[in-house]
Amino acid sequence: MTWRNIDKKREVKVKLLTAKSPRLSERAKEEYKTKDKGVRGLLEGKREPLLRNRQGKHAEAAAAKGELSTVYKITKELSDQSSTYLIKPA
Repeated sequence: MTWRNIDKKREVKVKLLTAKSPRLSERAKEEYKTKDKGVRGLLEGKREPLLRNRQGKHAEAAAAKGELSTVYKITKELSDQSSTYLIKPA
């Protein structure tokens, strides 16, 4: 759900950047603002885990293809961030 909304926001951004008339540009700007607010609301508190999950899937796909340098880079990024996501024992 969230990634679809992000993709829709990107499509509106392309419309905004390719608008030729000021009227279309203003309309696209307003639509982009509403999409942006919607995406920000959906991502509140979820952004980092969603990005980490996406990176993990990307690393798995790269490993399946044998792209070890990509796997190494993603693993390094994830391990640098991991200290903020440690679960404290109860």
